Amino acid sequence: MWKTALPGALVTLAAFAFAVICPVSHAEVLQPQPTPKGRIIDVFPPPPSAPGSVVDLWAVISNTGAEPWPAGTKLNFRIEMNGAVLAEKAANVSREPVGSRRLESARIKLPKNAVPGKYSLFAEIKLVDSTIAAFKRSTDFYIDPFAFFDGFERNAVTAGGWEMKKSNGGNKVVTCKDTYYTGCRSLKLELNGGGKAHLQYEFGKSQPEQIAVSMRLRFDEGALLSEGPLNFVHFFDQSNNIAAYAYYYTGERRIQLAYLNELGEWVHDRLAEYRFFAGTWYHVTARIKTGKRGHFTISVDGEEILVAKDNFAYGSISYLNIGHFPSDKRIAGNIYIDDVRWAQQGIDTLGRGRVSITFDDGTLSQWENAKGYLDEFGYKASFYIITDDSADPYDLQTGVVYAMNPQQVLALQDQGHVIGSHTDKHLPLTKISKAKANSELCVSKQRLESWGINVSSLCFPYGDYNTAVLNLAKKQYDFCLTTKEGLNVYDAVTGRLRLMRVDPVAKKCHTIKYWIDQAKRTGTWLVLYYHSVGPGHKHDGYWERNRKFKKTLHHIRKRKLDVIPIELAPPRQSS
Repeated sequence: MWKTALPGALVTLAAFAFAVICPVSHAEVLQPQPTPKGRIIDVFPPPPSAPGSVVDLWAVISNTGAEPWPAGTKLNFRIEMNGAVLAEKAANVSREPVGSRRLESARIKLPKNAVPGKYSLFAEIKLVDSTIAAFKRSTDFYIDPFAFFDGFERNAVTAGGWEMKKSNGGNKVVTCKDTYYTGCRSLKLELNGGGKAHLQYEFGKSQPEQIAVSMRLRFDEGALLSEGPLNFVHFFDQSNNIAAYAYYYTGERRIQLAYLNELGEWVHDRLAEYRFFAGTWYHVTARIKTGKRGHFTISVDGEEILVAKDNFAYGSISYLNIGHFPSDKRIAGNIYIDDVRWAQQGIDTLGRGRVSITFDDGTLSQWENAKGYLDEFGYKASFYIITDDSADPYDLQTGVVYAMNPQQVLALQDQGHVIGSHTDKHLPLTKISKAKANSELCVSKQRLESWGINVSSLCFPYGDYNTAVLNLAKKQYDFCLTTKEGLNVYDAVTGRLRLMRVDPVAKKCHTIKYWIDQAKRTGTWLVLYYHSVGPGHKHDGYWERNRKFKKTLHHIRKRKLDVIPIELAPPRQSS
């Protein structure tokens, strides 16, 4: 035992002697410095963009260390194709605070010879000699020769060219800028008692395996009151025979889809539940496989109402018309076509599907029940607070606490969740005076800010809003959410003002799974909304079962979908 203990004792004695002879002051002791840490939560590819155009890349980043990032910390973006660097740019993220969770961007100019295809998207948080975090994703985003911001016409498209046509007199094909919906230019077709005007794409000798078209349509009152059918999408075979078309039949206020089935028979699908309204932009997409089965989808603000028409049979398609209108004197008025894009494989939206989880009202069960499940899965959510309830969360009649108090709301923010406004007293904003509606928006934001909350989003009570309410909200908030159900496409998410949500409480588990699967399949953004989780007192009558809530979170994870607060979505690409 002495043989094994003696060397250690001698070492200790020598160390003591050295300390006595050569004392070291506390100031000279080098304290270990915290290692910078971080995470790149998500990266958003650019929207379909023309070669040579300038695009914004966005990343959601977080400082997960114990100190702000030191000077010189950079967020590097890089786009590669087949190992070759297409473009790269860095953004300065020095002094990023601990616990942060925010968007950061870099503006990149695409080369003029860029082509559509699959790209690798890289993002790295770097110090001078080390990497804090890295992110890589393979994604299809479209360097699309027909994507545009400064005009409608394009001279060259892969394997063909676009041609603007007008005929039969009386019609004008002009471009006009509509600042309400988009900064892009629109193609305005003026129908003055007959004639037709259309935009036609002529394919070259080679036929693409799949065609995808995306566009937006808006009808004015005159066009909707016309008596004849308004055809807005046609697909033609090589013999110039129509293979499929969709039109709005004004006489019965309905949309109808017509297509050839596998037997060569015409099938007409009447969709009585679908209506067009004057002045509203409708997002229309079509994806078809030449000579094979495909499907046609129509969506209103991203909500898909036609899904997987498996019995479509198309011949080899030679050209298509967008905005083709018959020579019918019954038709008058204006139809606007905006942001038309064509690609051989598909229209990219957000690169991949995403999910946001939101809660309305600020009920206490969200703190006591929902937060635990979110913590278990590592998901961050958005909570929209009725500030008058949180300021005084007691029911005077029962003595029950029914809402989160300001300290609990602030704690949610400190834990990485996002807090938004659900107004001050939860009044229907379209049914009260403009002054009172403005007060509801302003007081709520002021109260949240006085509690230490950084607020940028608003959820309309009852999903109730109109243009006047929207204009008031835009002055106070960057994001506005409704209760209108549907999946959000790229333009809706980046527009930020009329985001749709889905209510899982009133739906069966298989329906919720369907919405999640649709977000995965279509690359769209699904926003779920809840009020209370778990049974509670009478104020929590509208609640989701614990087990069902957990099943929903489990299916999101199973489908490998990113869960990100909608407030961390990128803004619209500037023109």
